[in-house]
Amino acid sequence: MTAASGAGGGRRSTFTAAWLDANNDGWPDLHVINEFGNGGLLINQKNGKFREHALTAAPGDFGSMGLACGDFDNDGHIDLYVANMYSKAGTRVLGNVLPGRYPEDIMSKMRRFVAGSQLWRNRGGLQFEPRGAAFQVAAVGWAYGPAAVDLDNDGWLDIYATAGFISRSRTEPDG
Repeated sequence: MTAASGAGGGRRSTFTAAWLDANNDGWPDLHVINEFGNGGLLINQKNGKFREHALTAAPGDFGSMGLACGDFDNDGHIDLYVANMYSKAGTRVLGNVLPGRYPEDIMSKMRRFVAGSQLWRNRGGLQFEPRGAAFQVAAVGWAYGPAAVDLDNDGWLDIYATAGFISRSRTEPDG
């Protein structure tokens, strides 16, 4: 049934998937992350089938280790938080690779592997924009198993994710 419905996730290496209503039509959609490629947003076609919708044309989920969804900006659209690997050292190493050494599509994937977590803001109409750096959730170490919860009861969702690296300084993760 999974394959026939189009909800198989495309043979991705995934740690998790999450149900959400990505297009506010009242039908459950499914986001499947991918550790070694782009995740897929599977849009419910209301007939027992799903259609895949890409969040971005560029590498998006490389290195993903978890997923949480919720309306993080209280605009009525469900957003996605994809926990990922952040590595300051990895970023420095990739910055030293000579231009043209690898094809740009390969370099883009390698940069995404160490860029950290991503918050995909749902702008409506199945348009998502990456806002991880702007919301300061990208450079938090190697995040795993995130949860969306209002920890301080202020009406805004918070993100909790465990990290796989211990930093020397709590204010500047080493990754």
